[in-house]
Amino acid sequence: MKMRSPSRPVCSSFVPLTAVALLASSLISSPALAEEGSAAPGEITITDKARAHFRTGVNMLQDPDGPRYAEAYREFKAAYADSPSWKILGNLGIAAMKLERDGEAIEAFRKYLEEGGDELDPSERQQVQRDLETLESGVVWVTLQATPPGVRLTDTRTPLAGRPIVNRYTIDGESIRVGLHPGSHRLVAELDGYEQAVWSLEAEAGSSAEHVFTLQPKVAAEPAPAPSTGAEMGDAGTHRPIPATVYVSLAAAGALATGGAVMGVLALGKQRAFDDANARVTDAESEAHARELRNQGQTMNLVTDILFGSALVAGGAAAFFYFTRPEVKPTTNTAWTVSPSALPGGGGVWMQGTF
Repeated sequence: MKMRSPSRPVCSSFVPLTAVALLASSLISSPALAEEGSAAPGEITITDKARAHFRTGVNMLQDPDGPRYAEAYREFKAAYADSPSWKILGNLGIAAMKLERDGEAIEAFRKYLEEGGDELDPSERQQVQRDLETLESGVVWVTLQATPPGVRLTDTRTPLAGRPIVNRYTIDGESIRVGLHPGSHRLVAELDGYEQAVWSLEAEAGSSAEHVFTLQPKVAAEPAPAPSTGAEMGDAGTHRPIPATVYVSLAAAGALATGGAVMGVLALGKQRAFDDANARVTDAESEAHARELRNQGQTMNLVTDILFGSALVAGGAAAFFYFTRPEVKPTTNTAWTVSPSALPGGGGVWMQGTF
């Protein structure tokens, strides 16, 4: 059987893609291929499973909407894994070449020429040899290692025009050697439980490179602390609830400060009244009235000072009770809520509890 391969649209040295149909029918039905269980000595047995994979791969290349090289590559790969016959390598090499898996295409074409030997048509051999030389002159051989092993590698090449070309590999052992297409590559190494590692490469035709991916374990994020209220009981562990004395002291400080402000305003009024009466003293009676206003004003000033001083003391007490409150280990599922209250006629503290 003579096997010939479909070509890239940009490379005229390969035969047209329509030749794949002849390849498919030859591999599937040609007497030159050994039927399962009837292979000649030294010839690979082509199993029905391999034939089915190969047939599917050819169908992918002949899809009415355009060749589906990724699917065809997987089918030819599966066919060759089941029955490693050189007759499958021509189409496998073409699919790999179209996907820019240049290293695999080179390996497939080399084996195709070597193992096909005299069974290949001379013109077909010359075509494959020329295109193999083209691949070999441009391929960029890259040796890759990863720590730890088992890394999944995604290679993205960004061409000057068109969509990015993506290929995936796995670094299972110590290293792998891949043949990349020339151009701008971005290689991302991934492994569950580890941070990504990225390497960018400007791959010049005919060059070589090597790289080691060292992946770092992901750091587990600490859980956010659960919100808590100081007066809530029933949580595990100890906490520092705000005692009622804090709220009482704050309420008292507010009330005293308000009273001091009111008394201060009244004292200022008395001071103005005294100044006016004192300026109009003409006899003993007016003098006595002015003296009375002065005494009242002095008394109001004293009360104002006492109220403001008491407010400062109450505020200091609230701060003391707050910062020195003890830790409490809850023993019941009781929750208390303390709320200060100010009314026109006075103030107070409301306490509510749930049991």
